[in-house]
Amino acid sequence: MFEKDKDIALSKLLIAREKGLVDVAVLGLVDAINKSDSYYTTSSCSGRIVVACADEANKKSSFSFLGKWHEAVDADDVKDAIGKYEGGVLWFKFEPMILHVCCKDIDSASRFLEIVYRGGFKRSGVYQLKGKIMVEVHGTSGFSVPAGSSGEVFVSSEYLEFLVRLANRKMEENVSKLKNLEKIV
Repeated sequence: MFEKDKDIALSKLLIAREKGLVDVAVLGLVDAINKSDSYYTTSSCSGRIVVACADEANKKSSFSFLGKWHEAVDADDVKDAIGKYEGGVLWFKFEPMILHVCCKDIDSASRFLEIVYRGGFKRSGVYQLKGKIMVEVHGTSGFSVPAGSSGEVFVSSEYLEFLVRLANRKMEENVSKLKNLEKIV
């Protein structure tokens, strides 16, 4: 069953690559993991900088992306995204790397978890979902800042530029940790 599921997942990854839908910064790590007989990736994101709006309850289903970048971003691009904001709660976010890895068995999951801990990803764990043993690897450097409400932007241009610099620095650190993890996988 594991091998069949892995073949299906890798076929989907190939299609996504051909369509340009794969986050390039995480591809080296994904390829390294998928070469193993004991693991395969089911989803990955190298981290992203986001401008979004949501309803007051902040439910995930209400999120609407105004801008999304998987690399360092220019403050003017963020300002352009904020210019699309019309209502709800406006958010500026840095979301760290996340990776889901299906493991052949619990021993494989335990070994992989030890590797990611050594790589500095302490917010990681094992869970079972639909009969599959999964390891979720999650960075810890994320932040979310409410930047407006009811159509009104609350942050100054200077503060927004500070947030962009902070997010870009965190993105660099995130990519560095990804590259380090790729070396030890």
